[in-house]
Amino acid sequence: MIDAPLWVGKLFGAMIGGALVFLAYLVRLKTRAWLTPASVYCLLWAGFVLMPLIMAPTVPINPLSLIYILAACVAFSVGAAPLPWASAMAANAMKPSASEVFSTPVLRFFFVAITLISFISIGGALAAQGFSWVDLSGNLLATSAKFASMRYAEELTPTLFTQASLLSSYVATALGGFLYSCQSSSRKRLLLAVLSFAPAVMIMVSQSAKGVLFMSFAYFWGAINVCRVYNGEKGLVSVKGLKVAAKAAIVVMPLVAFSFLARGLSGSQEIGDIAEKLRYYFSSYLFAHLYAFSDWFGAYFGYSASLEYVTDGPKFGLYTFYGLFQLFGDPTPLPQGVYDEYFSVDGVFTSNIFTMYRGLLLDFGLIGSLGFMLAAGLVVHIVFFALTGSDRPRFAVSAYVVMTGAFVHSFLSSLLMYNSTYATLVVIWAILVVNDIFSSGKARL
Repeated sequence: MIDAPLWVGKLFGAMIGGALVFLAYLVRLKTRAWLTPASVYCLLWAGFVLMPLIMAPTVPINPLSLIYILAACVAFSVGAAPLPWASAMAANAMKPSASEVFSTPVLRFFFVAITLISFISIGGALAAQGFSWVDLSGNLLATSAKFASMRYAEELTPTLFTQASLLSSYVATALGGFLYSCQSSSRKRLLLAVLSFAPAVMIMVSQSAKGVLFMSFAYFWGAINVCRVYNGEKGLVSVKGLKVAAKAAIVVMPLVAFSFLARGLSGSQEIGDIAEKLRYYFSSYLFAHLYAFSDWFGAYFGYSASLEYVTDGPKFGLYTFYGLFQLFGDPTPLPQGVYDEYFSVDGVFTSNIFTMYRGLLLDFGLIGSLGFMLAAGLVVHIVFFALTGSDRPRFAVSAYVVMTGAFVHSFLSSLLMYNSTYATLVVIWAILVVNDIFSSGKARL
């Protein structure tokens, strides 16, 4: 039985979700495109708020955490306000079509080459941990389960093959997204989609690592949206695109379930037990983030919470830019899943996913985190302004693809905490510059 306070919280959450959709619409009116970063980000967070409320209706929510999320999205959206979008959109209308820019022999060569590099790197990463392709073909589920157990026990040997497989998988997916958008043939689009995600799927089923496939979809989507910008399209999705996404989900969901099976579910003999555990795992990954953040948010500001959380002062960017901290010699370790605490609701979900916002608050505090969102919003909208207003915005193209990944990843944590994010940005940018040199005889960054 859902009590009155719980209903009030859910209705308030629905209002916040609706406000985020309206905010995205206001940004679209200002910038004349749903593809504007703030519109994309606010619509994503409308989904990140509304879906957990619908799928876990009996779990309480702290309304103050929802107000903070709305405030962060408002701060981010303000960055779109000062730019002259009419001139940018007029310049964008003069661009060549996406097929002229991205459907080139150079990009096709890089796509094939990097896809092959990805498979070679995956094989090298498996070999470095004592596995072989024979192990995969003989008993894929057992191999994936063993790899996952080694990862959680921190027994994996660090190797460049692992990093190369991740980077090449992300880059190949982005390049595949460019090429996919420029094809009119259904068969060629299907082939490009399969090849684009093949490395990520291989990593997932062989290593029980779902995050790579998840991020690959984000980068693929970002690349498609870049092509939509070049073609003068204003909408975020099309009916045809939604149909393709639905078909892709039908194919991908069993593969993700297989990855969950590698975490120990295969020992169950009852189909009903397996189905229930799969539901539990999917809920933990997809719907727990809002409630986990809400619980932590309450504790952070002195309200009651289900867990005791450790807060030891501002981190000044550690959780937001962790990879850069490590790169420059900061030895501060973080747990494998970023946070040690696991928020749990019996029979519903268990998760240590606390969203990007927990890291921002730990790093910069309440006012500082909103200031960060304001500054980040200005930066990304300048990038989008360059993407629409410049005739050859190679860096802006790469940055838009990566920022799409960051937006999608924000319900988990900050994507800027991984150095692979910056490497992906640089490699895509470099490939686009080379493409520009050989396809047009000149290069503009």
